[in-house]
Amino acid sequence: LELYASLTRQERVRRTVTSLREVWQGIEQVNGRKLNLRFDGPRETDVSINVLANDRAKEVLDWQPKTSLLDGLAKTAAWWSDL
Repeated sequence: LELYASLTRQERVRRTVTSLREVWQGIEQVNGRKLNLRFDGPRETDVSINVLANDRAKEVLDWQPKTSLLDGLAKTAAWWSDL
């Protein structure tokens, strides 16, 4: 969170931000059906925001993701259906 907080507003906007709700919608899209989404109040141990970044992997390993989130969800769903 410190890294994210230290970014300027423009730097934050340039980053791809995906909410849990958007991941859930992607899962629904991949499966072709609506899922029952239920929000409960936050638990005492919940983290209010979790910021993950792959900047370090890009710098050190010259790595970039080749799969979009939606494609990754589709591949994961296909893998699970093959079990």
